[in-house]
Amino acid sequence: MLFPVLLATHPIQAQGTSHLTKDPPAIGKPCPDYLFKTILNSHFKTARISSFRGKYLILDFWGTWCGSCVEALPLEDSIQKQNKEKLQFLLISSETPAAIQKFFNKADKSIPLSLPSASDTSWLLAQRFKVRYVPHYVWIDKAGIIRAISGAEEVTPLNVEKFIAGDSIDLAVKVDDPRIEFDYNRPFITDSNYEKATKVIAYRILTPFVKGLLGMMSIPKTGEFANRRIFSTDGTVAGLYRIAYGEGEFYDWYPYFRTIVDVKDTLKICITSPSVWNRYKYQYGVCYDLIIPKPDSAALFAKMREDLHDVYGLKVSKEMRQMPCWVLKVINPGLLHTASGKPAEESNQFSLTLTNMPVKTLCEDIYENAGSKTVTAIVDETNYPSNIDITLNANIKDLDALNKELLKYGLGLSAEERNIQVLVLKD
Repeated sequence: MLFPVLLATHPIQAQGTSHLTKDPPAIGKPCPDYLFKTILNSHFKTARISSFRGKYLILDFWGTWCGSCVEALPLEDSIQKQNKEKLQFLLISSETPAAIQKFFNKADKSIPLSLPSASDTSWLLAQRFKVRYVPHYVWIDKAGIIRAISGAEEVTPLNVEKFIAGDSIDLAVKVDDPRIEFDYNRPFITDSNYEKATKVIAYRILTPFVKGLLGMMSIPKTGEFANRRIFSTDGTVAGLYRIAYGEGEFYDWYPYFRTIVDVKDTLKICITSPSVWNRYKYQYGVCYDLIIPKPDSAALFAKMREDLHDVYGLKVSKEMRQMPCWVLKVINPGLLHTASGKPAEESNQFSLTLTNMPVKTLCEDIYENAGSKTVTAIVDETNYPSNIDITLNANIKDLDALNKELLKYGLGLSAEERNIQVLVLKD
């Protein structure tokens, strides 16, 4: 399985664009007009970009599968409602109308969103704007002129207020590197002689950032490289340490907000802001690939830790520290049960459904969808031994809303402090 690093991604489909302007749209230039034939979650079912002339328009290229895209929606919805006479957000996804509608139907049960979304399966407009990573925002003034092209961190109430006031906005420009053709399931070898090889026995490589690759990480569990390979492309040094010391747990790497980086030159090791990352990624980003001769998970991670020590020499420790967390407890065990159906799980930020799954999975899904910015860890103190069925229709980031749903099943989450293991990196 491949996991996105830092940013969610969407491959661009190469299709004709003769009806659009030849040159890429640019800040200070008119936005090309474009017809959206299918718009959902809105009273208008089709629209052109020119239909919004007279209003300030922010295009949000997104995907229902993209965690950072979904995370931004409640704030966008709030800004939209506060400025509905002057401003329009328009979401644009390459997904089918059915997939988009399914997302909004689930979201409506917990946090109704009034944001319209176009289904543009051709992805033509995104191609014109060179969108290769989402979310991706285009800010268009009421005269149809592009005023900014940004990432999600620039979408703030203050920046939007300046935008709709007609003030000059100086936002960090989001520019996505052109993708290069690369098979992420094959070893990271650039020598064309590899094409003649039938099998890789063992190797390891560490390179600087490679322009055009996706930020990906994988620890194969099946296939030729099962328990033999770890690779990470265009990530940070701290990301490599999180993989090496996560040892296959925590969704394959150590949780970000439980990793403490205590070094003099933080930029070389860990970059936290997308805008800072875009500025320094060519200088400090890294790619790493490791293959060992025989399947051995323990030996695989040990070899990676050895490589990191040889190259970077950081002092690494796992320590117990008092940390804020959410603690899951049983309030009424009589409400927990399972109908013993086929085990299944489905979750996003606004809904979570488990069928015949352990409480551990519930904790993992809450943590994954709440995000490490919201909660450092979920501590299971239920001591509940059996599997459960549970459906939560709530914004998983909202503890109060989440507890209203959990209470139906005799469960409760409380914000407390516990001794939590953290990963410490020092010079």
